[in-house]
Amino acid sequence: MNRDIDPLASAELYLCLSRAFLTPLSRVTLPSLREGLLPDLQELAEGLPAIDAEWLATFRETLEAIPTSERLLVGYSRLFLTPPAPAPLNLGGYLDGGLMGQSSRLIEALYHRHRLDRDAGFHDLPDHLALNLEWFAWVLSRLEQERTAPSGDDATAATCLADLRHMAGEITLPAVTRMQQKLAAMADDAPPEQRLWHLLVGLTRRQLQRDLADWAPLVRQLGTPSEQPFHEVSSEQAPEQAASVSADDGAYGRQSIAASPLACRVCGGHFTPDATLAEMHQRLKAAGLSAAHLAVCPRCSEVDTSRPAMPGATHAPPATAQPARRNEG
Repeated sequence: MNRDIDPLASAELYLCLSRAFLTPLSRVTLPSLREGLLPDLQELAEGLPAIDAEWLATFRETLEAIPTSERLLVGYSRLFLTPPAPAPLNLGGYLDGGLMGQSSRLIEALYHRHRLDRDAGFHDLPDHLALNLEWFAWVLSRLEQERTAPSGDDATAATCLADLRHMAGEITLPAVTRMQQKLAAMADDAPPEQRLWHLLVGLTRRQLQRDLADWAPLVRQLGTPSEQPFHEVSSEQAPEQAASVSADDGAYGRQSIAASPLACRVCGGHFTPDATLAEMHQRLKAAGLSAAHLAVCPRCSEVDTSRPAMPGATHAPPATAQPARRNEG
């Protein structure tokens, strides 16, 4: 690994990005981005080449051009939430063509391998980008501890490294790359409250690329882990899932689902969800997750600030932060 690059700096950046991508849940406001995230990024730029001076200047200018916290939420909602969202934050949709496919199962298996469980207050799927970035922060911190502490274990470090490389190279980076491509297609006419999210997705992609390059030399040092990285399920093992994977851009709303009227949790009125919202609602319920946050009618969905906060999704140093919830069992 390039010793000029601190892996804990990468971990802290992933925590910063995770909290930003949880904006409606963690109640992030425009002042908190200006007074918290921006100074953090400026400090981290000293050790992370992915945050270069030109990007920082553009990010600062874009942040200053957003007039209110409400507009910040509008930009987030229109890109990531309001159906048909052009760039959902669920990674599996870009890899499997729908929600809760084999990529989501692989992601959750890697969470469990490192004794991380989704917090009960987090009402989204396990492949949400914010939760995924918290996992990177946690496992990076664990890797560095196992490598450098006197009581560290090389076998555990090798497993951490293999899983980091597998998650980044096979799942997160390909999905984030497709997400960025979707955002780039609409970047020319995007207002600042949307360009801000374009910039953060682009930074996520660049940091993943940098980290993959930095981790490569460690493979020879740490050797092959006793626990092999998870591999994709073959089409013979999961024929229905293989048949459902689309060759195009992974957008939602392809299934033919009979939509039942929903009661808007904001205004209380009844509305019939479109195909995308109906599919998301059905799959969340099938996965045993709450879909209440999706019950927002078109008139109320432009700005949705009423979703509950995610416990543990606050910005803290990697040494003490525990993304989601650690399962000590």
